Amino acid sequence: MLYRFLLFVHLASVVTWVGGMAFALLCLRPAAAALEASQRIALMQRALGKFFPLVNMAIVFILASGIMMIVMSGIRNPPAAWYVMIAAGALMMGIFWHLRAVPFKRFCRLADMQDWAAAGVQLNQVRMMVAVNLGLGFLVIAVMKIAVA
Repeated sequence: MLYRFLLFVHLASVVTWVGGMAFALLCLRPAAAALEASQRIALMQRALGKFFPLVNMAIVFILASGIMMIVMSGIRNPPAAWYVMIAAGALMMGIFWHLRAVPFKRFCRLADMQDWAAAGVQLNQVRMMVAVNLGLGFLVIAVMKIAVA
């Protein structure tokens, strides 16, 4: 019963992170493109400022539930798909923490200074890193789906 709950927490956290990236990249960003630069920058600053704390929380839940499920399973030689999931997840976390600490921080500072062009450049850096993470997230989902099929 505990294992199933942990699996739910793990999957719900992945859905929150990967689904949020898909929404931001494929829906919010294109919709915001119709706005003037000042409005677009302000919208993205607020939206990402709300989303990133959720990602931090999702990462904590993903790590905690994943580690607990591995320990509970007692598997000495885990399936190869688990290694892919762990490696891609670690890479995704590193990319997220970097994008939040560097280009997003610069973006917020430039947005607060109302330097729309420079803020846009930093926002594009965030977008590219989110796109990479979204691809990695879909890769993990595909690998795990194949592994359990």
